[in-house]
Amino acid sequence: MHIITNDTRCPIHPDDINTKRAFMDTVWQNMETEISAIWLVKFAQRRGHWDSFTMVELLSFYHEKRPENEEFRFNKLKPYNGPDYIVEEAGRVFFTTEFVAVCYAVSPAP
Repeated sequence: MHIITNDTRCPIHPDDINTKRAFMDTVWQNMETEISAIWLVKFAQRRGHWDSFTMVELLSFYHEKRPENEEFRFNKLKPYNGPDYIVEEAGRVFFTTEFVAVCYAVSPAP
């Protein structure tokens, strides 16, 4: 697992990933996890980077489109029984290079 920090840049930019279609079911084999991943990529696209964030920042973005949902579920993206795609430490949430690589591999922007 390789956490992307504010000091470590990722060569894949959020806009390099196409979120216009369902794209990750082949990776996570779970529609809810795929939806969470798409929301996270859209969040990174809005911000223009993969830097860490707080849940308050993510929920503010998420509630713009889904005000009826009280919380954001990461589903199988956070530590589960497999790779860590999203890591939460000391009140901050971090993307990992594994998350970015998987998203890009299955759905690069045209």
